[in-house]
Amino acid sequence: MNENNGLPAIKKENIFNRIISFFKNIFSKKEIAVNEIKDENINYNSTTSKINSFKEELKEKINNRERLLEIQKLIKFGKIKERDLKKEDVIELKQLYKEQISQIKNSIQDYNSKIVTLKKKIAQNS
Repeated sequence: MNENNGLPAIKKENIFNRIISFFKNIFSKKEIAVNEIKDENINYNSTTSKINSFKEELKEKINNRERLLEIQKLIKFGKIKERDLKKEDVIELKQLYKEQISQIKNSIQDYNSKIVTLKKKIAQNS
């Protein structure tokens, strides 16, 4: 503080202080930008890893379903027996059969409803 009037003293900056403050400003901004870029990369990497893991799970499910359909075909043609399979395969095959049966039941119900509507149209035209 300036002792004469109680006001803070104004600091006179010379050219060297200005140059030093200029470089400090430049480098501090770059550090912030680098940190932001690192954060974006981390978010991007975590997102891509989630997508990749989802893709891998989907591929496994598709491959497993194809394998089960192949086993089903081999059982149908008598090339392998149920006792030759692992317990896990038998359980998965049972689930596959249940899915297929429910799909067939749904398609039968759809056909029945179509038949009923066609019968009504024929009855109305007669």
